[in-house]
Amino acid sequence: MTAPLRVVHYVNQFFGGIGGEDQAHVGVSAREGAVGPGRLLERALGDGARVEATIVCGDNFASEREADASRAIGAELDRLKPDVLVAGPAFGSGRYGLACALACRVAQSCGIAAITAMHPENPGASSARRGIYIVPSGAATTSMQAALDALAPLARRLGRRETLGPSEVEGYMPRGTRRVHDRGQPGYQRALDMLLAKLHGRPFVTEANHQLHFYLLGDFPITLSKEQATARLKELGAVVDDKLSTGTDVLVLGNKPAAEGEQGPELTDSDDYKLADKLGIRIMRFAELADFLKY
Repeated sequence: MTAPLRVVHYVNQFFGGIGGEDQAHVGVSAREGAVGPGRLLERALGDGARVEATIVCGDNFASEREADASRAIGAELDRLKPDVLVAGPAFGSGRYGLACALACRVAQSCGIAAITAMHPENPGASSARRGIYIVPSGAATTSMQAALDALAPLARRLGRRETLGPSEVEGYMPRGTRRVHDRGQPGYQRALDMLLAKLHGRPFVTEANHQLHFYLLGDFPITLSKEQATARLKELGAVVDDKLSTGTDVLVLGNKPAAEGEQGPELTDSDDYKLADKLGIRIMRFAELADFLKY
């Protein structure tokens, strides 16, 4: 029979039952088993996991004496040797959120999986989102059960050393990291679909850190000048590049510049066009762009 996952729960002085603001200065201590919300966490984790111990630390101590708190938390984790650390939930409490993020970073530095939960606007989320797994919660403690129910399955998987999928699938906050996986469509097509949905007011899901890059080649008619097209694309969140590059997603093919006359080379013979074709960049005719933008 597989042994249950060993879970250590991190909470502040309030949820640890020590006291409120008047006890926020207390240092790090550890207690056997689940304490306070840890009992709800243990139920949410199910039979395959057990809260072996609870680490308690005052919010002010973690904030004002971060190095001391980190050393003490690390020492307890080294002694307890859990499979995963769960911190919080911290909800909307800023100092508690920062302390939960600190505890997770310490756990990860010890080679221990870690996860926490807090409101997306909590300072702990904005300061540490790139480094740790954070499940979004409500701002108030009334969302405790919902937060633990969302966090527990991910904690079990992290404790088993499973790799989590993308944030939009798994439900944690985006971490701003790029991951290689097949989404079934090339990036430019997904981005175009997103822009179309945005244009028509339909729901859409963004992909973190991805903006669609356009490059406009040739002359554009007066009905949709380059300036108008650029402004509209930027309104939709796209980027219009000054020159073609490997970062360009879409080349929009306009008309041959009038200054070159009828004897001038066709745009399809230009270096930019040939490079776009070589790089596999999506090539869109002007009429397609005008239809896309509804001009």
